[in-house]
Amino acid sequence: SSNIERLDYSNDTNALTWVTSFTAAACGRGPLSNERYGYFVGGDLNYYGSITSIERIDYSNDTGTIVRSTTDYPLPSWYYNLCTSNNSYGWISHKEGYPGNLQKTYRYDFSNDTNGILSRSVEPLSYARYLTTSTGNSHYGYAIGGQRTDYYQASSFVQRLEYANDTNALLSRGTLSEPRISPGSCSCLIGGLPSTGEIIIPTLTPQELFINYVYYGGGRPYGNPTSTSIVQRLDMNND
Repeated sequence: SSNIERLDYSNDTNALTWVTSFTAAACGRGPLSNERYGYFVGGDLNYYGSITSIERIDYSNDTGTIVRSTTDYPLPSWYYNLCTSNNSYGWISHKEGYPGNLQKTYRYDFSNDTNGILSRSVEPLSYARYLTTSTGNSHYGYAIGGQRTDYYQASSFVQRLEYANDTNALLSRGTLSEPRISPGSCSCLIGGLPSTGEIIIPTLTPQELFINYVYYGGGRPYGNPTSTSIVQRLDMNND
């Protein structure tokens, strides 16, 4: 689908509202964001190739036209990439070639988003992966699970990219309870959001929370059509 829909957090039991459309229908887009904009990296056009640009939505005018970059970026693989961001930059990591034993990471500058992407590291993962989920906070990005390209198995690895030292390899931090392909993940600190804040929970009193957690769940083992319903939490203060 080419539709973009909006969820109202203050009324999240209601249906989503259509706001605008992509320039083309595609799957496997990579999401990046900061406080002002959302970015969509590439996309798979099925039998018609790939989108080789980055599209931007303005949160303050989300019914407006999607802005598509005029630059075609040097990514050999333009879909199902690992994407994570803070308020200043987005990081895009992808496997190189087929079956792919090389992983490259690029950095995208939000303050100059019509420019190209900058190569930061090569082989940042212990082995190349795809169908990986990613999230993080303002300092780190996490690559979670995915499908290995060496033995075509599901991965249970959790690895961390340090934004301030993004030319270095990713560090292994822990493992999932079981290997998973295409898990989902979320963090309330991704995309330049503050590290702590007053969170108002319905029916409870406001309280200061240290919300430095990543949640991930779902996915399936390799070769197994049955998905898991397990949700786990990673404490980024003690990853």
